[in-house]
Amino acid sequence: MPNLLASIVKKSIMKLALIWVLAHSAFFAFSMGPHELAILVNDSSIDSIMLANYYSKLRGVPESNIFKVELPNDVFDPKTLIKISQENFTKYIWEPFQNELVKRGLESQILAVAISCDFPTTLTTSPETSITGAVFARNEFPSYEKINSGEQFSNLFAGPVDDKGHILPSLSFEEQRVKLANKMPLPAMMLSYTGPRGMTYDAAQNYVISMASADYTEPTGTFYFETNEDVRTKCRLWEYPIAESLLSLVPEVKVEIENIPPATNLLIVGYMTGNRFVKPHQMHLAKGAFADHLTSFGAAFGEGGHTKITKWLEAGAGFSAGTVTEPYAIWSKFPSAVIFAHYLNGCTAIESYYLSVASPYQLLAMGDPLVKPWAKKFNVAMKEIPQKISGKQILAIDDKVVKHDIKNRYYWIVDGKVVGSGKRFIWNSTEVKNGRHKVRLVVCQTFGTVRQQRFVEKTVVVTN
Repeated sequence: MPNLLASIVKKSIMKLALIWVLAHSAFFAFSMGPHELAILVNDSSIDSIMLANYYSKLRGVPESNIFKVELPNDVFDPKTLIKISQENFTKYIWEPFQNELVKRGLESQILAVAISCDFPTTLTTSPETSITGAVFARNEFPSYEKINSGEQFSNLFAGPVDDKGHILPSLSFEEQRVKLANKMPLPAMMLSYTGPRGMTYDAAQNYVISMASADYTEPTGTFYFETNEDVRTKCRLWEYPIAESLLSLVPEVKVEIENIPPATNLLIVGYMTGNRFVKPHQMHLAKGAFADHLTSFGAAFGEGGHTKITKWLEAGAGFSAGTVTEPYAIWSKFPSAVIFAHYLNGCTAIESYYLSVASPYQLLAMGDPLVKPWAKKFNVAMKEIPQKISGKQILAIDDKVVKHDIKNRYYWIVDGKVVGSGKRFIWNSTEVKNGRHKVRLVVCQTFGTVRQQRFVEKTVVVTN
């Protein structure tokens, strides 16, 4: 690092850390939950259907949040192709999804999207963009110049923009939507890529199963920043000391900034570097860690010569990201080193990612959007309700199990849709058809500065 840059960074470290702490003390962020996540499925692919089904059951994503689209083979063949035109993306993916979202009345509930396997990774826009970038932009892209230069900043980006910049606290998607209204983007993350140079389906399935057990583990290893003389590292080098100052506020984890690879026996809870080639399987990654290796073609699966981001998932990372086309060494197109601070604060993977990427249009986000290793676990229960219900039914939290606090929030969900809130809610069962229905209680409880979500669900039979 140049001496001048090092001097500037050192002078600003304590100031930035103080800004972070003070900002976090002002309000509480809501970590998103499974009822706020949509899953996009390629109904032409059995693998896409199966992976989505596995993921939805493991994570408790309601069936009503699963959206199937048809991708004909002449438009996209997952065994041979990775790209799709914007015209076909609009016709076969975006518009069917949006139409069904409105039809189900979930447009105000869904905050983010998980994309199953067997989808194109890349849109042949000019310049090329990722499918997660297209969904994020709601299929309305900035200009060529803004995308190419990385100067079109996301409304969700929390900074920093330079070594003296402020860092915003961990705002949740829910809070961002209130603030941004119709300018709110739609964050997206691909569960896995199982095409050429990607994972096998079995590896993808094992991955989502593994990540479901990564929550609440609170790993206590090392955040490792590997430096080198490569421009891929140098463009983000100024961020490393800033992240170190924030992460060092948490005594349970360690931070190392070194110019050599980590020791094979060192437990890595987060890893960042810039390099064409990395060896994830030689690292001891904590389950759920974020790892990336800023390079041109980390998610350009049609190109050889660079390690692909799927290698991180196979090695145990919770999520990663890579560009689908040549991005140049522009820091704003890649995750900021501060991503680890948001993740450590209890945010989910997808929240941490979008808080940390200034210009996500060419970057393919991949992994489990809901994984949250540093979230706090707590008990949740509802009072007993009859298996058979008719007319109006009182739904209430179980005060003997749920630790109530004035800052808590309670939501009642029927068949995947929010129908009420509060510790006690009267549900009119005549508003649904007779038969089986799922009643879910979501409790948001505050730990530090983030309200974590947990839920309990019961199946009832309505007999009106």
